[in-house]
Amino acid sequence: MDIPVALSISIAFLTVLVTVILFVVESRRRDRAARLDSRRAMVADALSIMERSVRGLARPALLRWSRGPDFEFSLAVPRLLLALDKDQHAVGAWLVQQTQKMQTASSDKATAVIGIQTAVKLTEWHQGEVTLTWFSDQLRLPSHQASKPQRLLARLRRYSHRLGESFIEGATIGAGLALLEPVLGSVRRH
Repeated sequence: MDIPVALSISIAFLTVLVTVILFVVESRRRDRAARLDSRRAMVADALSIMERSVRGLARPALLRWSRGPDFEFSLAVPRLLLALDKDQHAVGAWLVQQTQKMQTASSDKATAVIGIQTAVKLTEWHQGEVTLTWFSDQLRLPSHQASKPQRLLARLRRYSHRLGESFIEGATIGAGLALLEPVLGSVRRH
């Protein structure tokens, strides 16, 4: 084989090799960027859910007899888990644990506080301030596995708290209308 042919084959081989290496590197970079975008979207969803839930708690109890923040967050957890890689399993398990804590909280306010703390930790993790080791360490702590009667009792406490708020709000509205009746009655007569 003469030198020009060997040189041409070597250059062609190097070109193909460099092209393959660049393709692999670029593919990995794109995969990593896609995972980061997915994680960013996941954290943004969690923040949106918690924001909506907390804003909902600002409404009068008469208007918020629907499910609480724990229900909203429970629906979001499977989507969050879907966006996690296998090596991020500890984050998913921790999210499930936080959802269980929310479900057994004694009031809507306590539920919202747990949800906000969860959303903050997710944000810190996304920004690199909290590591996967932190989530693994949290899972080693005594878990918050509530039995079905405990969850039911927590739900009854929460509903009775809402009922009390509704009664107070209704009584206040009734008293206000009773005080305004003489004023409104005299306006109607004229």
